Amino acid sequence: MRPLRWPPRHVGALCATVYGVIALVSVIGLEGAIAQITGGNQEPVLVQAAAGVIFIVLTAPVIGWAVATLLRWYAQTYSELSLVVEHSLDGIFLSEPSGRIHTANPAGCEMLGYTEDELRAGGRQLFMADDDPELQRLLKKRHEEGRVTAELNVRRKDGLLLPVEINSTLFRDTSGTVRTVLMLHDISERHHALRAARLAQTALENTQEGTAIVDGNWRIKWVNAAFEEITGFTANEVADQTPPFRDTLNDVDPKRLQAIDASLEANGFWQGELQSRKKDGTPISLQGSISRIDTRASTEANYLCLFADIGRIEDFENLISRLRLYDPLTGLPNRSAAFDAISERLTGRPRDALAAVLVIDIDYFQGINERFGHHVADDVLRIVAERVHGAAADHGVVARTGGDTFLIFVDEMASVGHATGIADALRRALLAEVPVNGEALRLSASIGIGLFPEDGTEAETLVQSAETALRAARRSGRGEIGFYEPALYQGTRTFLAISQALREAVEKRSIINHYQPIIEAKTGRIHSFEALARLSGQWRHIGPGEFIPVAEESGQVADVARRVFTNACADYLHTFQGFMPEIRIALNLSAKQFAQTAAIQKSVDYLERLHIDPSVFYVELTESVVMDDMKLSMQAIERMQSLGIGVLIDDFGTGYSSLAYLRDLRVDGLKIDKMFVQGLPEDSRNEAIVRTTLAMAHELGLEVVAEGVETRFQADYLRDLGCDFLQGFYFAKPASANEIIGALPTRRRNSG
Repeated sequence: MRPLRWPPRHVGALCATVYGVIALVSVIGLEGAIAQITGGNQEPVLVQAAAGVIFIVLTAPVIGWAVATLLRWYAQTYSELSLVVEHSLDGIFLSEPSGRIHTANPAGCEMLGYTEDELRAGGRQLFMADDDPELQRLLKKRHEEGRVTAELNVRRKDGLLLPVEINSTLFRDTSGTVRTVLMLHDISERHHALRAARLAQTALENTQEGTAIVDGNWRIKWVNAAFEEITGFTANEVADQTPPFRDTLNDVDPKRLQAIDASLEANGFWQGELQSRKKDGTPISLQGSISRIDTRASTEANYLCLFADIGRIEDFENLISRLRLYDPLTGLPNRSAAFDAISERLTGRPRDALAAVLVIDIDYFQGINERFGHHVADDVLRIVAERVHGAAADHGVVARTGGDTFLIFVDEMASVGHATGIADALRRALLAEVPVNGEALRLSASIGIGLFPEDGTEAETLVQSAETALRAARRSGRGEIGFYEPALYQGTRTFLAISQALREAVEKRSIINHYQPIIEAKTGRIHSFEALARLSGQWRHIGPGEFIPVAEESGQVADVARRVFTNACADYLHTFQGFMPEIRIALNLSAKQFAQTAAIQKSVDYLERLHIDPSVFYVELTESVVMDDMKLSMQAIERMQSLGIGVLIDDFGTGYSSLAYLRDLRVDGLKIDKMFVQGLPEDSRNEAIVRTTLAMAHELGLEVVAEGVETRFQADYLRDLGCDFLQGFYFAKPASANEIIGALPTRRRNSG
C-alpha cells in the first residue's frame, strides 16, 4: 500500500466537507425530489424519513472509505516504526520518568544482558544507579530541557561496565501521560580506539628514540622529548620545519636522500643509518626507520620517523659490558670477572708457583643494613671496598663477589705465611672506625683461604675451597681466619644438604614445636614452657644441634622463628590454655626479628587477631644479639615490656658477660647456660660462676633460670643456692604439647 498523499488531518477535513455538502443537498433537494415523485401526496414525515435513508446510503461509503484509509495508514506507519525499533542496533526503551520500563527492543536486551521481562520488572535501576550524582544531573537537565544527550557507563547483568551514549527525551502519549524514550548507543569500540590512541601517543612520547611525525611535504607536525634531547632543537623551533637530517643529506649525500624517498614511494618504509646535525652544528650519526602513515581521514601521506643516536648506543653497550664485569656500587670486578681473571692466571701455571684465594665476609653486616638502611649500608660497603683494595691491590685481583663478600687472588707468594699476612692486614684495615650518622662503627671480617695447588688448580675449585674455609671460620667465631682442610669438604656438603632440607621444611610447614617445662625451684610447680623447633616428616632425623646452626648461618633462622611463634600460638589456644590457663611460653628471638620493630608489631597484631594476651609470651635473647646494637636493643626491650612481654638473656656467660649492659638493659632475668650446670657441684669453677651469677642477678633484681639440669642432685643443689627456676631432662625431655601435658603428673598438670 502506498502512503497517503495528505496528512491524516487533511483527509479528515475532506471527509467532513463531503459529508456537509451531501447533507446540505439532501436537506434542500431530497425532500422536493420526493414530493415531485409522489405528486405531493405523502406525509411530510414520510418524506423526511425517505430523505434520511437516501442520505445514509449515499454517505456511508464515503465515511467507510475514509476510516479504512486512515486505519491502513496508521497500521503501515506502526509496522514500519516497529521494524525500525526492532532492527535498530541501538538499545531503545519506552519508559516512565521514574525509571519503570514498558518496552525494550532486542538490541537493548542484548546490550544489557537482560530479557525484556526482567527489564520491565527491574526498571532502569538494573543498569543505572539512581544515587549516581552524574545520573541525577542528567535527569534534572532532561526535566528542565525535555531531552538530554551524554556519555555514561551502564552496568550489564554480568557486572561489566559498558560505555554508552544516551539520548533521552520526554513526550506525552495520546492520553496526556508523560513518557520517555531512552536510546543507548554502545561506544565501547570508540573507547578502545581512543585508549589505544592515547597509549600509542604515550609510547611515542616516552620512547628513547627520537620521534617525529611529518606531513607529505616533510614539515614536522610533532616531536617527542627524545628528539629534542638528541638534536638540541625544541618542538617549537622545528614546528613546520624540515627534519634536520633531510637538510644535512641535501648538503652531504643527496643520492642517499633520493634513495630514501624512492624506498618510501615503493614500499612505504625505509630503515638504515644516516647523517644529521645537532642545533649547534655538531654532526651525529643516526640509526632508525621512516614509515608512511596512511589514514582514512586524509589522502595526504604522513611519515613516522624513529631514530637513535648511534654514539649513545655505543656508550650504552660499553656500559652494559662494564656492568657485566664490574660491580656498579664499588667499581671492583664482580664474581664473573674475578673468575675469568683467576682462570687466566691459573692456566698453565706451574705447581710450584704458589697462589691463594681469600674470601672476606663482613661480620654482622645485616645489622647495619637493618639499623641504618640500604643507603648507609652502601656507603659502608664503598669504604670497605676502598680499604680492601688498598690493602691487597698490589698482590693480585680484588673483587666484590656479592653482598658483603669480597675476593682477593694473591698471584705471587713466597710462602703460605704471605696469605696469612695479607689476611691480617685486611683485618687491621677493617678495624679502623667507620663514621656513620655521627657514630663510629668498628667492623670485623671473617676470612677463608684456599691455596694453589693443594686446594684446587682451577678457579671454581679454588674459590669453592676458600668459601668452605670461610664458613668454618664463621662457625668458630667472628673475626677469624680459616684455611681450607679436606675434612671441610664433607662439612660443606652436609651444610648445603641441611640448608636445602630446612628451606623445604619451612615451605611445607614441616617445622613443629616441642616444649620443655621450666620449673619453680622452691615449689616444683610448672612456671612456663620453652618452645623449641623440631623438623617433622622426611626431615625428622635432622636434630636441632644440626639444623639450628645451619639456619643461623644460612639466614633462615628468622623463618624458623616465625614458624615456631605461629605454632606456639596454636598450641596455646588448643592445648595449654585448657589445662593451664596461666601458663607462659618462652620463645627464642632471632637477631633479625629483634632488630625489626615492624616484625615485633606484626607479631603483636597477630596475637590480637587470635585474642591472645601478649603477656602469655616472653622472649629469650642471646648476649650477642643484645650487644650488636645497644641503643636499638634498649628500644626493642622497652617496647616488648610495655606490652607485657618479658625478656631474658639466654646462654648467659657464653658471650660478652658485661656488667654494663646488665645495668643499662631493663631485662627481667638471666638464663645460665648448661655448660656451667654440668659437673655441679664437683666442678669448683662452674660452682663459683653459678654462685656469683646468682648473687649478682638477685642484687640487680633479676630472676635466674638454670638450664641443663639432669639429676636430682643438681636440682636440689641449685635450689639451695637460691636459683629461681630450673629446666632440663631431669624434669622432662622436649616433646609435643599433647605429649608433654599427658606425661606430667596430674598435680603439675593442673597447677599454674
